[in-house]
Amino acid sequence: MNYHKQASWVVGHLWSLSVEEQFYLLWPVLIAFAGLRHATRFAVSALLIAPVCRLAIPILFPHSLYGILWWFPAVMDTIATGCVLAIFRNRLEAWGLYMSVLRSRWFVLLPCFAFLANTRPLGRLNMVLLQPLINLALAVTIHRVLIFHRSALGKFLNLRPVAFIGVLSYSIYLWQQLFLNRSSHSLVCAFPWNLICVGAFSVASYAWIERPALAVRKSLEQRIKRPPQEPPVTIAPVRGTAA
Repeated sequence: MNYHKQASWVVGHLWSLSVEEQFYLLWPVLIAFAGLRHATRFAVSALLIAPVCRLAIPILFPHSLYGILWWFPAVMDTIATGCVLAIFRNRLEAWGLYMSVLRSRWFVLLPCFAFLANTRPLGRLNMVLLQPLINLALAVTIHRVLIFHRSALGKFLNLRPVAFIGVLSYSIYLWQQLFLNRSSHSLVCAFPWNLICVGAFSVASYAWIERPALAVRKSLEQRIKRPPQEPPVTIAPVRGTAA
């Protein structure tokens, strides 16, 4: 979908799922066949290549605005940032300066910066500098919440209603487009019915599609990880010899 020029509103948002799927098809293959070291080089290279692609694609394809935003080479740095952080997580957590930044009371400025920078219109400064900084700010913010999960923000995210929304987040992502169409005059696209419909369809999708699919996945994983059973060894009794 991220290469489809004329996507309808209903499925247009699936461009991000397409990018995610493309990355996670490539990433395990790199780790399995090239090793973690070369995979790390790819992830780091993606951080540098993607901003260049965001500049080059509009020049090479001037009539394709869609491609500027969503072609894989131009947005692969969003997920690559998280991969790099995961790889170097232990080193970062052992780095005093990094941990001091995470503990600082001024850390809240980092997610605020990401939010404000994301409101700027698309331009060269945004594509080359602001987007990588936004990716970095979001990744580090997630890392901080994971480490300091007992902080006020961590406790908020662990509240049952908030966690439940997180459980439904994938289903919400899939179904929201049907009911959040500003161009539609349908009742199901009007507030508050649109949010009610999003919630209802997301719960149903999670209960009837996602949970059964996860159960099948868990069953397959258990079969794959289960060690092969060896046939039982029978030991014949030793007959004593008469003196």
